[in-house]
Amino acid sequence: MRITLLVPLFVSLFAVAQSQSLPSCAANCLEEFLPQSGCNATDAACICADVSLMGNVQTCTLASCTIKESLTAKNATATLCQQPVRDNTAITPIITAVSGILAIIAVVLRLADKYPHLERLQWADACVLLAIPMAVLEFYMSSAGFGKDIWTISFDNITRIVQFTWLTEIFYMMVIGFTKMALLLLYYRVFPTQPFRKFVLASVVVCAAYIPTFALGIALHCMPISYTWTSWSGENTGHCSNLNAFAWAHAIINIVFDLWIILLPVPQLMQLALGRKKKIQIMLMFSVGLFITIVSVVRLTSLVQFANSTNATYDNVPTAYWSVLEAFVSIICTCLPAIRALLRRVLPSCFGSTQDPESDSRTYRMTKSPMNSNNLSKSGGHSVTVEGRSDDSDAIELVQKSDRRGADHDGCTNLVIILGMMQVSKRVPFEDPQVLLGVRILYVVSNLIIFGLYYYISLKVKAKKDFTTLKYVEPAPMGSGDEPKLVTTTVQEYDLQQVTSAYKGQLMGVAMMGFMHIYLKYTNPLLIQSIIPVKGAFESNLFKVYLLGKPAVGELKRPWKASGGMMGMGGGETKTDKASIEAAERSGRGGAKEE
Repeated sequence: MRITLLVPLFVSLFAVAQSQSLPSCAANCLEEFLPQSGCNATDAACICADVSLMGNVQTCTLASCTIKESLTAKNATATLCQQPVRDNTAITPIITAVSGILAIIAVVLRLADKYPHLERLQWADACVLLAIPMAVLEFYMSSAGFGKDIWTISFDNITRIVQFTWLTEIFYMMVIGFTKMALLLLYYRVFPTQPFRKFVLASVVVCAAYIPTFALGIALHCMPISYTWTSWSGENTGHCSNLNAFAWAHAIINIVFDLWIILLPVPQLMQLALGRKKKIQIMLMFSVGLFITIVSVVRLTSLVQFANSTNATYDNVPTAYWSVLEAFVSIICTCLPAIRALLRRVLPSCFGSTQDPESDSRTYRMTKSPMNSNNLSKSGGHSVTVEGRSDDSDAIELVQKSDRRGADHDGCTNLVIILGMMQVSKRVPFEDPQVLLGVRILYVVSNLIIFGLYYYISLKVKAKKDFTTLKYVEPAPMGSGDEPKLVTTTVQEYDLQQVTSAYKGQLMGVAMMGFMHIYLKYTNPLLIQSIIPVKGAFESNLFKVYLLGKPAVGELKRPWKASGGMMGMGGGETKTDKASIEAAERSGRGGAKEE
């Protein structure tokens, strides 16, 4: 990693400028500008407090001295001006030790659940094997002085810290990639529907490309490779790519991928009704995944400070411990299903499959095969298990949920989310530029996910080429005085029109949010608008039909029921019965649907 060492220098006393601790280039600068100040050469307090003098000497020293001489001069003047000694070397090892121990315990519990079927190395095992050397390197970095001001560290230790940082970044890229792979393969084992599995496999392919791309990008960003940890002194020759741009690109892609992995199983879970105990367990598991994303966002904000840093060994500490925390929490997340399975055996009264008095629906046993009528066998109880192989305990007990019950609770759920996020927003320090940047990034990422989802659905609609004729009587806008209109279109045209309407609605929301945030300076709604629209997109009929593969019958039969509009005041009900259509045809009302 190339460290920019434009170290701001403070001046020292002219009397000590001739001492051997201050390089001659810095002493000459001090001698040149000291007469222009009103300070006596022996007045330490005056010289150290003279901002103009310090600025002039700083500029002169940076132009006249080498990087090593600049560091030496800064260390000498900081000592002579009695500047406080800063030391954050302990925080990274503490966070590494605590999170690392918890991750190792999680892996041990997962292996205990698998025993005696330990013949296969799984992705979670690979993650911890890669994370252990990353943790060890963090301890070595701290012992070399990582967490102190760079001018207080010996030159050899600076080189060692940069080299260790380079290695930890490579391990970090691999650990993060493998944990994503582990979660995706867990989804593949747990959920049997083929449309969903296609999405999972596509995500696995992207993840498989993600790992070597970013790991090699870090490993080879300087040529020759040794220039990575020798370039800081300015005494060697080589070439490095823009590491800050690379780190930002990785962080943003990582956040988008995290959100995608978190949201991917949500539609599957929305179809299922869970008892209170199972709801709490599933929410805890998903909250860990959400925590990983939050850590990624916070880590991204720390990159802002690092990008502008002139004191990398001190300013880079938050980036280091957030990276370690993200890696180890990701490992814990991959082990949670197996840990729950172990606890289900050890503490069946707390984690076992109990009768759920809250569920009033029939339940089904879902197997790991394409879901169809032959794969659903009714049972008399209230709990349903997604079964796995005898050596695969990454299973989650789920209960089927009726569509009607879900629809009844959508509005209530949104209200709870809005009220909850309003309370959270009150406690978020939006005045902090880094926090505000993180929230803005979250909002942008959520909209990219939504627009990407709608674009993919439009491709699916066009690929299906369903030209089945669709007729319905569309109610006139309330208060217009017009007659209901007969619409004759095709399924493809209708669905594409629905996608277009979704696009327009989301763009309108972005425009309104932009006006409120940029012009009116409202920030709190950013959090709410980062969640509710994403939830709505994944609950849409288009998503259920084209991505979940649900048949367009019942609640999903076209034309879909439109929102009632403001305050629920619509213009009437869309009619599809034969009598209404024939009446509209006889009266000559209608035609092709206007796009």
